[in-house]
Parts: sequence; structure tokens; C-alpha cells
Amino acid sequence: MTPQDLVGRGLECLRKGDVAGAVAQLKQATQQSPEDAEAWSLLGVACDTGGDFGTARPAHDRALSLEPEEAQWKLHLARHQLATGDPAGSVATLAPLRTLAGSQPAIALALAEASLETGDAQTALDEISKSMAGLPQPTALHWRLLSRAQFELQRPHEARVAFENSLPGGRPSSVGDAVALARFALSEGHYAKADSYLNLAEKAAPDSPDVCLSRARLATFLGDIDDAVPYLERSISVAPEDPAAYVVALDLRRDFSTTVLQKAIILDEALARQNRRNSTLTLALARHFQRMGDPERSFALAREGNAAATLPEFNARAYEAHLQTAFDLASALPKVDEGQPTNERPVYLTGPP
Repeated sequence: MTPQDLVGRGLECLRKGDVAGAVAQLKQATQQSPEDAEAWSLLGVACDTGGDFGTARPAHDRALSLEPEEAQWKLHLARHQLATGDPAGSVATLAPLRTLAGSQPAIALALAEASLETGDAQTALDEISKSMAGLPQPTALHWRLLSRAQFELQRPHEARVAFENSLPGGRPSSVGDAVALARFALSEGHYAKADSYLNLAEKAAPDSPDVCLSRARLATFLGDIDDAVPYLERSISVAPEDPAAYVVALDLRRDFSTTVLQKAIILDEALARQNRRNSTLTLALARHFQRMGDPERSFALAREGNAAATLPEFNARAYEAHLQTAFDLASALPKVDEGQPTNERPVYLTGPP
């Protein structure tokens, strides 16, 4: 059997979901024809599909060493990078292909996914639009990526409409769908609609962290803090490494469990050590310590949180958080009586004038 026959069989196995068969056929193809870039790249795809990322990366690299300008092999590598937690690397791999994105929807879609993971929602929106323009019928994935980009650009109505377009018949078919629709309703101020979606989700998965957290958010929007607390505690107990519940708990502006605060601090420090700091959690801790009368610790956390939120392009939300932090800190500093002289040097919160 020729190497090309083996590649064809490998592709057929991939289409049928037979990952092991695909890997076997493609490995044999690379052994028979070590200079066949297509066989190497598809072997990388097959290994990625099976979760064998360690074998996949050398296969992708080998394909590109043989044909460094081939767009399809770069696309396969970019998908591998995204799957292995390297969205910045994925964007860099796809950057030279931007001129092709208008004519190749798959490239635009991959660039949109990677851009979203790096926090660049505007680029993601642009690339998703290119990808959808080249298709007669956008897929559910297109609509969901469009929804996420719109939401991160603070356009909740457009985000909800795009998400609904991804659903069969516009109705939720899973707990995740119902929770997502509830969050959209919350962001638009439709609390009764959010409650109805959460009722659906809660019946199917009452202990889901996402359901509990959304219930807590709804309760805080309605001013029912006592109702929010048990939902937050349940969410944290089920998913102790998810920053979202801690953020809501810290922002309740009330004395919360010391254990919850300690867990939030430990999680923030652990994420920082892993270079995966969650700026929303760090800024929530900064606000908490400001309210507790510890402006020095608050400002240190605020600086770290804002640094983690900084993107290559202007990030309005991070800047707004920075200004809010500076304002909160200024209000927390002890006031100096204008009639009394002081030898203290002035304190500049955002730099000298």
C-alpha cells in the first residue's frame, strides 16, 4: 500500500472517529515516506484528537520543517497550541495567515478562538465576522464564539441574540445553555427571565457550581444577600478552585466566612505562581482589604490585578477598575486637617500630576 493510500485511510478513520486506527495508518505513512509533510501534519491532528499532545507536537513541527509556508499545516499547529494552553503561540502561528482569513473561514475561526483566549475580543469579533461571511450556514460554534466576543465587548443584547442562534429552536438543551441564558438575562436586567432559566437548570443539576453561582448573583441583584450566601458556599465547596464564586462572595460587602477569605487568598497566590493570575479575583481582594481599612495591601493587590489585566491593546475594563481602585483607596486614606501643618510627603495614587 502506498503512503498516499495510508494517508487516505487515516483521514477516513478520523472522519469515523477511529482515532487509534488513524494514528496507526498515518504513522505507517510517515515511516514509508518520511518527507511527506501531509502525513506528518495529519498524524499530529490524529494525536491531538486522541489527547496525545506529546506525540502531536513533533509531528506538527516535522510537517512545517518540510513545508514551512503551507497554511494548512500552520492551522493544524495553531489548533494544537490552543488545545495545549498556548493561545498566544496560536495567534503568532496564525498571524502570517491573516490575509487568507477572508477566503478561508477555518483560518478566521481559529484566529478568533485564539484571540478570545488571549483577551482580544475585538480581533476575535472581526475574525468571526470574516469566517461567517464565507459560509452559507454558520455553525453553532460560530454563533457561540460571536456571542462570547460580543459579551466581552460589553454588548449583552447582541451576545444573547448570537447565543440563541446557536440553540436548536432557540431553546436551551442543556444545563450549560440554561445557565448561559440566565446570565444574559441578568446582564440585561431581566430578573424574572433569569429566574425561569435557572429553575430549569436547577431541576437538572441542583449542585452544579455554575447554577449555584448564578443563583447567588441573581439574589445579590435582587438585594437578598441572605439567600445568596448558601448558594455561594455550595458553589465554593463543589468547585474550590473556581475564582468566580470568591469574587461574588468578596463583593457582598459584609463579613463573610474567614475560611472563604483564606481560600481566596491562597487561590490568588497559587494562580500568580503559575502565571495564571485571575485579575478579577485579585481586584476583588483589593476591594475587600480597602473596606477592611488596609489601603497598603489593597493598593498592592490592585496594582497586581491591573497588571494581570493589561492587554496589548487598551483594555477599558481594566482601566475602569484601576480608576475605581484609586478612588476607593483615596477615600480610605486618613484625612489631614488643613489647619495643621504636616511633614509627610504627598502620596500619589496614580502617579504625580
